[in-house]
Amino acid sequence: MASSEPVGSPRAGLLDPSRLPHAPNFRDLGGLPAEAGRQLRHGVLFRSGALSTLTAAEARYLRDELGVRTVLDLRTADEGAQSPSRELAAAGAAVHPLPLDRETTYAYEAWQGCASAGEFDVTDGYLGYLRNSGDTLAHGLRALSQPGALPAVVHCTLGKDRTGVFTALLLRCLGVDVDAVARDYARSQPAVPAVLASLAPDSDHHAAFRRLPAWATSAHPETVARLLARVEEDYGGVLGWAASVGVADATLQQLRGALLRPGQASTQDDRTPAE
Repeated sequence: MASSEPVGSPRAGLLDPSRLPHAPNFRDLGGLPAEAGRQLRHGVLFRSGALSTLTAAEARYLRDELGVRTVLDLRTADEGAQSPSRELAAAGAAVHPLPLDRETTYAYEAWQGCASAGEFDVTDGYLGYLRNSGDTLAHGLRALSQPGALPAVVHCTLGKDRTGVFTALLLRCLGVDVDAVARDYARSQPAVPAVLASLAPDSDHHAAFRRLPAWATSAHPETVARLLARVEEDYGGVLGWAASVGVADATLQQLRGALLRPGQASTQDDRTPAE
């Protein structure tokens, strides 16, 4: 049954993970600290692993009770075709396919070949997204800045790598400090086994994910900290990176206005009404 709260109402958006058993890495980014004592608002930005196995009831919970309007799907075209997020689309959420991998197959295959040769750091794979998919990352930022886009969910399959890169860049653009970004990234680590167990068994891509070595399913905070350090070195900071891929200052200001709240106190009831 749909919530009586209108989408975007201040009392909506209280996440209850028990209502999403098929999305074990789903979480609210609200409460993360930003510059000048600001914080991310609760209930406006979520991150997750695969959402393709959601039941209709779970999808309605996301749409009707959490108010989710926008879904950024960072998976490859093949992943999306084999495991589409049908229930979310049917519930009325706008699903935006934004594949970060240029190839139809997932980057782990290339990463694994490098790792077997003793040449690979996961951070290098993440930097590849910045080099090769900057336009896609920029498109995602612009999509979230649009009036009426929030609340939103960003997801891939594990909810760790592609989602981790996108959210790390977004959070740094919002002024969230590196340590807080790294801690959030590491929160995916304990969820990975449950994510793997929840993936649809009839998908070739999901079967490949279950065969991943331990290094590929780890979420160490140092990994994303190294990524952000390289962004500082290579682009002069995340704002330099954003400018290099054509993200306008006005877009970043819109994101800050929509996603941040002033003050030190964190509450679970601080959403602003969606436009």
